[in-house]
Amino acid sequence: MDSMGATARTPMPTAIELSYNHEHSYVQEHSYTEETLPILHHVATVPEAVASSGKYTNILVYGITNAVILVPLMISFAQIIFRDPVFQPYLSELVKLAMVSGAVHQMCFSLSSTMPFAVGQVQDAGLIFLSAMASSIVHSLHKSDDQFVMQEVLSTTLFTLCGSTAFLGVALVITGKLRWASFVQYLPMPVVGGYLSFIGLYCFQAGLSMMSSLEINNFMDWPKLASWKSVALCLPGAIGGVFLFVAMQRVKHFAALPSAMMFILAVFYTVMWLIGASFDDARAHGWIAPLPTDGQMNFLDMYKHFKPAHFHSEFLLDQVPTWIAMYFVVAFSSSLDVAAIEMALHKPLDHNAELQTVGWSNLVSGFTGGFTGSYIFSSTIFSMKSGVNSRLTGAVIFVVEIALVLSPVSIIAYVPKLFFGSLQTLFAVDLIMEWIVHARKSMFLGEYCILWFTFLVMNVWNLEAGIVLGIAGAGVNFILSYVHTTVVRPVARQSLVKRDFRERTLLMQHRKAIVVLELDGFIFFGSSVHIMQQVREHVVWESPCPSHDPINAQDVVTLRTRFLVMDFERVRGVDVTAVRSCFNATKQMLSEHNITFAFANLPRNVQGMLDLHNVLDGCHVFSNLESALEWCEDDLLRMSGATPLHDQMHLYLQKGATVDLLSIFLPPPSDMHDDVLTDALAKLYIESALHPAGTVIYKSGSEVDGVYLVGKGTVEVYDDDGGMEHNDSRRARIVRVSNGAWLGDVDMVLNRRHSFTAETKTPTFIFCLKQSSLKAMRRDHPQLAARFDKAILQSMALWIFESHVAIRV
Repeated sequence: MDSMGATARTPMPTAIELSYNHEHSYVQEHSYTEETLPILHHVATVPEAVASSGKYTNILVYGITNAVILVPLMISFAQIIFRDPVFQPYLSELVKLAMVSGAVHQMCFSLSSTMPFAVGQVQDAGLIFLSAMASSIVHSLHKSDDQFVMQEVLSTTLFTLCGSTAFLGVALVITGKLRWASFVQYLPMPVVGGYLSFIGLYCFQAGLSMMSSLEINNFMDWPKLASWKSVALCLPGAIGGVFLFVAMQRVKHFAALPSAMMFILAVFYTVMWLIGASFDDARAHGWIAPLPTDGQMNFLDMYKHFKPAHFHSEFLLDQVPTWIAMYFVVAFSSSLDVAAIEMALHKPLDHNAELQTVGWSNLVSGFTGGFTGSYIFSSTIFSMKSGVNSRLTGAVIFVVEIALVLSPVSIIAYVPKLFFGSLQTLFAVDLIMEWIVHARKSMFLGEYCILWFTFLVMNVWNLEAGIVLGIAGAGVNFILSYVHTTVVRPVARQSLVKRDFRERTLLMQHRKAIVVLELDGFIFFGSSVHIMQQVREHVVWESPCPSHDPINAQDVVTLRTRFLVMDFERVRGVDVTAVRSCFNATKQMLSEHNITFAFANLPRNVQGMLDLHNVLDGCHVFSNLESALEWCEDDLLRMSGATPLHDQMHLYLQKGATVDLLSIFLPPPSDMHDDVLTDALAKLYIESALHPAGTVIYKSGSEVDGVYLVGKGTVEVYDDDGGMEHNDSRRARIVRVSNGAWLGDVDMVLNRRHSFTAETKTPTFIFCLKQSSLKAMRRDHPQLAARFDKAILQSMALWIFESHVAIRV
């Protein structure tokens, strides 16, 4: 997660793109617009030596450009890590130690990364933790009863920081080896955003502290700046940081940041020259850091504070929580950096392998007395877009940094504080704009509140508490969000049973007596209230007076609930709290109102949990929703007085009065009596037979010979896709046709082949009206044919109406 100012948005300097082939090598792909297509007769052959010379010139130019940007950043990072005032006299050595660490990181990335243009340095993701460790050790030593000299403070701090860096490297290597890179990415983004916002404010306060030579740790210290001298020292650096940010936003060129940085230095030195001020004058007034006490610096001066005899290990345990937080944040940010580079490359990268590269780099950095680091996304992308496909670019950065370290001159003793303050202000403005301002557009309100909560806790309390409480807040936000994603949908549908017209009319009138709720997701303690609320909302407890119109859509929403069916097909699991607080309570509530409770599609683990807590006692459990609806409709018809009709059917068949049985399924005859179905007409036009179970009435794809009416029994219509055997239990049932329902009517009306296969499930008495017989009836007995036509059309119209009401409800 690179946050080094607006450098992450460097535009492509040339029309060259790097692609990543399967052999992990990078090749240049040139792209041309219409205006820049090469004209072949103007192309001159470039000698190989000249091309090679141009290549190395580009490597040198872009390597130095990166170094010009990175070196001041390393110096600023060192000032942030060692921001406590006790370190100020030793800042020259500590700054060069940070530069050595940056050079070591760059060497490791150049040698081991799969990307030859990779840039790795000390990074901001971990430096705040190191700064917190350094300040914590100083404060702990000051509070101790023993008296400690400054050499002991330095040794304890440096050994702790480099040791933490080395152990972080080991942890990252192990994480990559175990292929756990995806695991560390579970750190919530709002928490990371709050942390990065805190980094921004922390950098700004560190810049104020450095420029004013005052200790500015939090908002409570800001009144210390209420003097003309402090304002004069800090204001130019703050303005310079805003200038750098605006320049990077407005000027889309890779040289914008280096040029703006050079401009700030040029302005400062020009003002010094105009007023006749010397470097000693500038140091005396606080504009430049003082010279080292020894005058000239030796390379080994950086390591003179690493004295094991002065190291106090008793303060290490206090840093363990900070180190754990640092591990997760650095691992997370490194994974995001790799993901960002991967997107820019348009090719996949091995996140675990790249995380191991970061780990080895931190391990070597720790052993050399350095600090945490990772990929610098902006510089890596800059090198990639520059078309510099060589590890020599990293070598140039390494050489420049080592040359400055070997120099006997202290850089900060000649470069103004406002310059480094400008860079730290740039970090602050960039991070705060990105995560406090622009993040609102890319996050939900709850996530944005978690970001602010994390940010405020880190400022009011401490870094570790902010991360822990931020993760806890993200967990609470997830629970609240998941409560609403654990969907409870009311399902308005009927069973796949096709009944006679009167039964279907009766079910339409009492449709709302059956309430179906489809549950979705993992049902846990947070979902209980939501599910109970939905039950209360959709279950009708009292029975208002219904209308007498049997086919009235208003009746669908007024009748009292008799059955509640919960469909668990989309449920992935349930916890014990939900079982006791939700389903037991629902069962008790329904029992008090004499409402039948049914479950469908219960997963085995859920059914076991419900059964363990006696929820299923007295309830009905079905293997699928279709069976549950079929049972509820049958019971509802029984309660609604449909049983005498079934008894009448059975009586007609016992007496052999099949014509009378057929007549009760047709619309009543008119007063003219010319449409009455007599025994003679029935023999003339109607065929009837009792079919044993398993008889195929028609097969899918066969010609339509007529229309069928089920007198008594059950016929299953199923999809015969693939020619499955008719007794195959795996076939998908389309509809079950029961007493008094028409069969094959749609295919006959549409004049097409049969779409499905029909087979008797039980011994079934079936009437058959052939197409030829229907034509003859329409010719010779049109009034009787009209009764049959009306019955068929009523059946299909009611089917359409049922579907329409189900969609509306």
